[in-house]
Amino acid sequence: ADQIAATAVQVANGLGPASLVLISVDNNAVLQERLLVSGHDALMRDVAQLMKAHCTADDIACRFGDSSLAIVCQRRNTDIALEFIAALQKTIEDHIYEIKGQTLQYTVSAVVAGIANPGAEKLLDDATFALLQIQKRGSRGEAEVLQASTKPVKKAAATALTNSVV
Repeated sequence: ADQIAATAVQVANGLGPASLVLISVDNNAVLQERLLVSGHDALMRDVAQLMKAHCTADDIACRFGDSSLAIVCQRRNTDIALEFIAALQKTIEDHIYEIKGQTLQYTVSAVVAGIANPGAEKLLDDATFALLQIQKRGSRGEAEVLQASTKPVKKAAATALTNSVV
């Protein structure tokens, strides 16, 4: 939240756009049950490595909860951040993950929110709520952009994400 607030101040001072991206592993409960704690943590590290490979030096990436990751995308408006997510989703779609003798493929869903004012806690709450709504719908490989009103304004399902965990 502190980094989001600091980024919002930079945006307000005219230093360019910025976006918050929250990413969640789809079917997380099934994965946790199947992989157990150590396997699930290893999977989250795998997602984080793939995510970091897509980030620029200016981006700030971190784990955000049990099955989510967050990125503060410096100098990227929501449209560019959505393109970033589509590329990341494609990389994850193509990635084969092996753990404990199991081969898995998985998908992620994401919420993108523009960082426009210093209300970092509310922005995090709104983005987290939107990501939970995607999960409740059972969507897979979905990305939504939020405006200040916190209502989704643009959806982009990743191109034919067929990764699944059975």
